Amino acid sequence: MGVEFTEEEKQKAADFLSKFALEHASPEEKDSLPFRVDAPHSIGSEEIHGYVIEWALEYLRKCNCPDDLAATITHHATQELLEADLTCYKLQNNKGLDVDKLVKATFNKVQEICVDWSHAPPKMFKSERSYQSCVHAIKNTRRKMEDKHIIMPYFSTLFGLPKEFPSLAFFAVYDGHGGVDAANYASANLHVFLSMNENLHTDPGLALYETFMMTDECFGLKARTEGLKSGCTAVTVLISNDTLHVAWLGDSQAVLSKGGEAVILMEPHKPDQKDEKDRIEALGGCVVYFGAWRVNGNLSVSRAIGDVEHKPYISGEPCLSEFTLEGDEEFVVLACDGLWDTVGREEVVKLVNAHVAEGNDRGTAAKLLVDTAKRAGSSDNISVIVVFLDAHSKTNSSKDISNPVIVRNHSQTPSHNGTTKPSNSKVNNETANSNQEQNDIEKLGVSEVVDQLVPIIAKVKISTETTETITTPTMTCKITCKEDKSYNNSGQLAQITKKLSLEQQTRSAESSPKQDKKTKTKSITPVGKASPKTKPKASSHLDVDQKASLRRRSAPGAFTSS
Repeated sequence: MGVEFTEEEKQKAADFLSKFALEHASPEEKDSLPFRVDAPHSIGSEEIHGYVIEWALEYLRKCNCPDDLAATITHHATQELLEADLTCYKLQNNKGLDVDKLVKATFNKVQEICVDWSHAPPKMFKSERSYQSCVHAIKNTRRKMEDKHIIMPYFSTLFGLPKEFPSLAFFAVYDGHGGVDAANYASANLHVFLSMNENLHTDPGLALYETFMMTDECFGLKARTEGLKSGCTAVTVLISNDTLHVAWLGDSQAVLSKGGEAVILMEPHKPDQKDEKDRIEALGGCVVYFGAWRVNGNLSVSRAIGDVEHKPYISGEPCLSEFTLEGDEEFVVLACDGLWDTVGREEVVKLVNAHVAEGNDRGTAAKLLVDTAKRAGSSDNISVIVVFLDAHSKTNSSKDISNPVIVRNHSQTPSHNGTTKPSNSKVNNETANSNQEQNDIEKLGVSEVVDQLVPIIAKVKISTETTETITTPTMTCKITCKEDKSYNNSGQLAQITKKLSLEQQTRSAESSPKQDKKTKTKSITPVGKASPKTKPKASSHLDVDQKASLRRRSAPGAFTSS
């Protein structure tokens, strides 16, 4: 699904293309690459798609190309290269393709398209929503940088998805261990596998699940063939229309800010968690402590892409969760354990919200978090992505109740064809917008929240009070009848509570009124403040059920009385 570039965006695209065409002549064979690419010496033919996208996007970003235009150029460059004859890129005595030649071919194709479009730009389309994001990553005190990250706000444009597809954006952090091969492979290929998944249109969550499984399987084949031993944890966020789909393996995490509060979208996989420990031990493995809890005394993660020597104890099966955006969400943060080991999720949300509220550049929010983690003692690689959700902002968003996070558990249920797919269960999001929820409940007059899961079940208390004054020659009795009726939002009468209060005064015959007169008053006497001085005698005058006429305020909108 896409919309045509606005006039302002068309002008920005034209300015970039003109400048690019002037500054970047076609490179000669002997020219060095514009930047060093982080890729293996050779790749398989099935990996070309992902790596070409990575190289083209990085090249255009270094040239300050607008994101929407970069996605369009990259899509065309990738398609043209994939349709070309690739035999010239094959290495001798090797089934792989020469990366150096492919990189140069990619840059040449990008330059060719930019020059052509500077003279005659085509009609260009983009996703309906755009996302501002920022990223910061450091090696820290480690010898190597093994993290990778992906930012694809124009996922649909990048892969040329049909118009009937929802608007998609994709973000990911991959934390490598034992080498960079697994993180490199996942960061280049996982989103490509996702774009080709047949369930992406109808069930993005299932598509993510199958994509993770496929990525782990494909890298496993590559690792066994080439003797690779590395692995990587992963956390990904796919935004499909107004739904966040989160998938993860290991201890990389994501957290959402909603109404200034942290929404816990997931729980990381760690070896010492009971469910993970039970799973590993059921397979014949063990979890022991050597400086940290480790699977079979080796790895301190229980789920990851790769780690073929430690399968099946190190599982490649992801967990997933879904969250429906309501319009009052500010941002989502994705990061590796280099952040989360020293900075809590609630603190992360508070830091970014305070940073923005103070008028600081939102583009530095990720760096703020990285610096905070480093000061707190983190020595690991740190990678942080902050994605702002302004595109989903609504002026009249509903905040009555916290939105549940739907979790697709990692436990599997067999389908009719013998394959497996993740099962679904709902959990309450206990942290989202709790203060706002309580305020809204009080404004509605809700006396009790029975269940916080949708549909909302609540009680509204409607109070009715009538005061009856009865005067006789010897006494004056003021009787107050207060009736509370509680209704739930299905229109059913839930409860009736009646309270009576009596105020009696004895009068002399001389001071009593000359006529026996009953009057109604609209004044409300709070229950419990008027205490009778003497116990009244039984009298037909005190038959409140017959005498008192009750008045009731109208029920609030959406609540009906029976």
